[in-house]
Amino acid sequence: MLAKNLTKILSLMIFVTVTIIGGLTLLSSAQMYEHDGVFIDTLTNQSYIASSENCQFVNRSVRILQTPGNFTYDFSNSNMSEARYRNNAPEMFLPIIGPKILLEQQFKPSALENISYFGDGKKLKNYSTSSWLVPIHHFRIKINVSRQAVDEIHFLWNGSFNSDDGVRVFAWRYVSTSSTAGWWTLLTATNETPVEKVVYTEPQRYISKEGYIDFIVTPYRSYTYERTCLSTDYVSVKVSTTGKNMVARFDTKPINPEHLWLWEYVTWNAITPSGTNIRCQILNESGEIVSDNILNGNEEGFTKPFWLFSLTGGGYTNISLRFQLETNDPDFSPVLDEYRVLWQPTINKWQVNFPDINNSRTDKKTRDYIISIPIHLPKGYWWNKFYATTNLSQGGNITFSVLDFYKKPLLSNITSGDSISSVCTRIIRLRADFIRENDTQNPVLKQWNITFKPDTEKPEFRDFSPISVGQSTEDFSIQARDLNSGLYIGSAHYMLIYNVNGTMKNTTWLPASCSSENCTDCSRSWQTLIAYDVPVFYSSKIPQLIDTGGETNVTLYGVQFSIDDMAGNQKKSNVYEINIDVSPPSSEVTEVLKEAEGTITVEANATDDTHQVELYYQYSADNKTFSPPKLVDVDETMPWEWSFLPQESGYYRFYTIAVDEFKNREKPPTVGDITVFIDNNPPDKPRFNETIHWIASPTICCVNFTDDFMLSTIEYSLNGEQNLWREIATNLNSRYYNTSFSLTQYDWDRIDEGEDAYIYFRVTDKAGNVYETADKGDALHIAKDITPPRAEIDKITTWQWNNPFHITCYVVDDESNITNVTLLYRHSFDNESWGNWTVYGSTITNGTYTWTFNAPDEGYYQFRVVATNNAGEQGESEVVATGVTVFPVAHVLVFIAAFIALILTTIVVVHKWRTA
Repeated sequence: MLAKNLTKILSLMIFVTVTIIGGLTLLSSAQMYEHDGVFIDTLTNQSYIASSENCQFVNRSVRILQTPGNFTYDFSNSNMSEARYRNNAPEMFLPIIGPKILLEQQFKPSALENISYFGDGKKLKNYSTSSWLVPIHHFRIKINVSRQAVDEIHFLWNGSFNSDDGVRVFAWRYVSTSSTAGWWTLLTATNETPVEKVVYTEPQRYISKEGYIDFIVTPYRSYTYERTCLSTDYVSVKVSTTGKNMVARFDTKPINPEHLWLWEYVTWNAITPSGTNIRCQILNESGEIVSDNILNGNEEGFTKPFWLFSLTGGGYTNISLRFQLETNDPDFSPVLDEYRVLWQPTINKWQVNFPDINNSRTDKKTRDYIISIPIHLPKGYWWNKFYATTNLSQGGNITFSVLDFYKKPLLSNITSGDSISSVCTRIIRLRADFIRENDTQNPVLKQWNITFKPDTEKPEFRDFSPISVGQSTEDFSIQARDLNSGLYIGSAHYMLIYNVNGTMKNTTWLPASCSSENCTDCSRSWQTLIAYDVPVFYSSKIPQLIDTGGETNVTLYGVQFSIDDMAGNQKKSNVYEINIDVSPPSSEVTEVLKEAEGTITVEANATDDTHQVELYYQYSADNKTFSPPKLVDVDETMPWEWSFLPQESGYYRFYTIAVDEFKNREKPPTVGDITVFIDNNPPDKPRFNETIHWIASPTICCVNFTDDFMLSTIEYSLNGEQNLWREIATNLNSRYYNTSFSLTQYDWDRIDEGEDAYIYFRVTDKAGNVYETADKGDALHIAKDITPPRAEIDKITTWQWNNPFHITCYVVDDESNITNVTLLYRHSFDNESWGNWTVYGSTITNGTYTWTFNAPDEGYYQFRVVATNNAGEQGESEVVATGVTVFPVAHVLVFIAAFIALILTTIVVVHKWRTA
């Protein structure tokens, strides 16, 4: 009986306990779904809030609580504040220049600790170097409330000075619509410390848009000491607000899943009016902010949902969240309604059970399809297989596909158990399409998941180049490969290490380029990574890469590359130390040799450290003015020599530039090493008409001689008799010669009239190159004709009554043929005084030709015919004469017409008379 009572009592206690716990659980706004890897806090109460500041929990949401407040800023808690000084400034400084004071310098961060606490014995002290100047301390305090919320500004300064007249405190008034910016406001002038002043009137005018307040403390000039001293022990700014909080913050309690493989995602629902914002940060189990090295962007905070997969494997078994609500206008506040944290509880698996808790892992869902949120590849893993559990008992079907981040298909029509390892991306989505033939069918998706397989092998590197450099900039390269998931090209980076006057400083990781042909993600072949235009010595680019502190003694010390594979395994190369050699090699042209077919060989010597030698030439037609240098070629192996084919004749100046393996270049010489005259081209073939040249004298014209550079001697030979070369011209020193020349009398006499003869030429240029006529086909074809043509003109009737009338001539040439026949006439009215001979017309004929002559006037005419042959000889006919009287046809016709009219008139008159 006792045992039964004890059992009842124990059962009752268990029931009450469970009921109480269940009730407490129901009262909590936070719910953890271990099996699904989802934590949700609807913020209906503060049951899962660990701490909060300025938060108002109302209507199942959090917003900024608007209550009065005072905020103190000093150098112990404001990393954005600055302190500057100037040792020597005029006692009266220009009030409109600022807020930065001319020539002032910034205290180093370590020195700011001296003014962080009141009365700790640490101070910042400055002296003027002249009795006429004073030191200045300039404090720039950053506040994190908007200037519209500030009602008062309290400035506190504690320190000392050696001026009997005390110190002055100025505030910088920023630009506003009603006034001009400047150090116009003298807050106080006192010789007592500490100094505390309050700005009541329009304090917003003394706050910049970025939230900075600027104060200056400066003593009057000391008349007792040669140097005026100013010492600061502590400085602070306190701003008072009345119900105008700009920031609220709360931290959640730790979220500690019982089963955790992969932290996944943080998301929230909120309303953020314009000018407001919500930031979220992840805290570790000690309540500290997880660094950016682990979760990039966490130190500043995330303003939109973010991924947590980088926390996996880092020992983060539980995390907390910190939310910060911000506004620029206290009349408007962001509102946070709910937040969620997702994780995956099962090792090597991403899984969703449907129905999905609050659609936490569903991006879009309709009756016809479901698309998941992005699925990130965990570090050290690669895609394995896809699985899905469905219920098709109510008809219909479900098809699955894999999408990329932007929802474009990667794999279609996959089935449960299919491998997805061929996907080449680090982020995917899943899509399910529900197929129904009618509305009664209802296919059901109960679960889908992705499995992963480990991939922990890191990429490998080889062939870094170059190790030694000498130029101001250099391209560094290395080859990388990954044989498993392949390279993630977008992760390629490099880091530079510089020697800054004995101190090593490295840059951040900078993006590297990939220059290979198949440089794509998932590549498993060797790819070349390049760091382009790396500055080796100090230049304006260096301060953009590292903080040199104004130092210019900077040289490159080393280079390091880094790349990830697609599974997220990062590999860093060794730090390759760079050898710097800035001493250039030397070289010179030693000999120029003429080879066959116009080619010349240029030989040079160079120092032993030479890696390659460049040959340059300059051209001149007069050996005075030379063209700009042109590169012939680059020789990379000894002996240093080049074959060169000149394109034109003239003077060529050669020189070389040696380059060592560090790319140090020899400077070009002021004057080339060797200058040579080169003329490989013989004179041109003489130019003349390809026809028989009939000549009546030994003089021959119309032959043009040319050379690409300079003619020297011209000779001829009649009919190519090699032993009888006759000189036409010598010592010409000209590119052209087109003057007529004469055959010798001996050669002229040897040519029979009417027979063909051939003139061969031998032309020599300045360099001794010779052109010689090869055969008759290239020779000047001539023929001798010294007999003038015969010309006759028929006699004409002594007196001509008709106009025009005909004149007939006869011309003939037995050798070179007629080239022109001209009829000439002259006129006289009295057969005594004659005019000039006038050409009536010309023709080409060999035989009889008749002109129709139209006499321009009556009178007397004389005619003659002149005939010219191909040799230029002329024959002339005798002069014939005639007279011309033109019959007055028009007058006779008029007379006849008048006579007929008279007869007709007479007949008419007689007829009328008879009838009367």
